[in-house]
Amino acid sequence: MAQEKPCSDLRGGERGDSQTLPAIRDQSDKGMTKQLSQLIFLTLLSTVGVLANPVSFGEGKTIARSLHAQTIEEKKQQADRLFQEGLQHNQANQFREAAQSYQEALELYQNINHRAGISRTFKNLGKISENLGDNEQAINYYQRALKIVEEIGDRARISRVLNNLGEVYRKLAQYQKAMDYYQRSLAIAKAIDDRAGMSASYNNLGIIYRSLGKYEKALDYYQRSLAIDEAMENRAGVSASFNNLGIIYRSLGKYQEALDYHQRALVIKEEISDRAGMSRSLNNLGIVAFSLGNYQEAINYFQQALEIVEEMNARAGVANSLNNLGNVAFTVGDYQEAMDYYQRSLAIKEERRDRAGMAASLNNLGSVSERLGQYQEAINYHQRSLAIKEERRDRAGVAASLNNLGNVSENLGKYQEA
Repeated sequence: MAQEKPCSDLRGGERGDSQTLPAIRDQSDKGMTKQLSQLIFLTLLSTVGVLANPVSFGEGKTIARSLHAQTIEEKKQQADRLFQEGLQHNQANQFREAAQSYQEALELYQNINHRAGISRTFKNLGKISENLGDNEQAINYYQRALKIVEEIGDRARISRVLNNLGEVYRKLAQYQKAMDYYQRSLAIAKAIDDRAGMSASYNNLGIIYRSLGKYEKALDYYQRSLAIDEAMENRAGVSASFNNLGIIYRSLGKYQEALDYHQRALVIKEEISDRAGMSRSLNNLGIVAFSLGNYQEAINYFQQALEIVEEMNARAGVANSLNNLGNVAFTVGDYQEAMDYYQRSLAIKEERRDRAGMAASLNNLGSVSERLGQYQEAINYHQRSLAIKEERRDRAGVAASLNNLGNVSENLGKYQEA
């Protein structure tokens, strides 16, 4: 059975990447002639060097507050305050408020033609759009930011925006295009001796190679990134690299090494009070426990991760943890409980317009519906998942969905014959 590509959960400002665990094949159904459709786990890596989370923006809004600023300097100061306000809203996961603050700051920066301010605001609005699932809008904002920093000649910022564009194309499964952007970013970082930028680009290239199943190459890039962060004593970067190395080792079936790296990542995240990172590490530890058949331990890790993201109102993280709890429930035969978790996860992904995540949840709902003997519902879920994968040009995902539909159709035929 073909293996599905993972969904991602991006974290602004931290390195790493976010993906889903390998699909799980069911081996316990005695009534089926073929293996059941795969489940998709949501693992959490983290990406490098980006900010904010997205919102859909209203049209025609005027900035009443900005009218009180009379001089260019006053307008710049107000724009800077609004920009910082946007950052604060973003850190509190108040994404709509963050977008509004950025839009107000943008209008003021444009009013005084403050090019650097305009470019950085476009960049953060791009990240907001990206995390809301509006990838086309994100690309538009990033391209506008890139045009300005190229005109200014700010090579460090050019490198960062190229990284952001690479991330969007990675989410769209356009891996060659993503790799091109990451390579361009890396070349600039090397030219200006930007060690943090080099680490970010190495990390992100590792993500691409992992997505392509080239684990040894991914491992090499992650280790290069780790070496730079250790030399710089960048603890957040080190923990993100540990996290990503753990995922690679899990993909290679080296579960003890995976556990070791995820535990080391968790220790650092706890020491630096990185709550979002703690949730990611707990989630990944849960996935390794699941892979080892330690289901209660996996549940404990996933529930701890869920508690953190619920406290933070981090909706993407909530959706991922709910999905993973659903996979454990499915595997131990609690199909109705699995259905509930998957439906709650899907609702959040739909709210966020996370198309890749929606495809994964619909896939899993199809699998559990089949187990419950609800064959027509299973077909409907798999067809909806297939449509999204075709739209995203996810060839491996399309193959998996077609296989799943074949299995359900076969079982539906047997049921009707009986």
